[in-house]
Amino acid sequence: MKRSFVLLSCALVLGGCSTIKSWWQPKEEVRGAPVAAKAAAPGLNIDGTPIEKVEFVAGVSSFSVEKMAKAAGCRSSEGAGRVSGKGPVEIYKLQCDDGKVY
Repeated sequence: MKRSFVLLSCALVLGGCSTIKSWWQPKEEVRGAPVAAKAAAPGLNIDGTPIEKVEFVAGVSSFSVEKMAKAAGCRSSEGAGRVSGKGPVEIYKLQCDDGKVY
């Protein structure tokens, strides 16, 4: 009986703390200001910096990444390219035919 009372009390205190937190913060921080969408010029990010193009480099695990992407529903005619340097941890990118990136 005591154990369940203690657990219930802890749950109520922690739940109350999460609701009280919104009382201390200004409303702007809680809700956040809506962000207006800006159109970017082709080949540029929203802030005007050029989009970096990475050349395709096949890696040791390209085939494995392509199999994982296929299992996730991503079909691609290009294949998975390594975007990081060689090493024990490599990062790959695969452009799906429907426009998504895996």
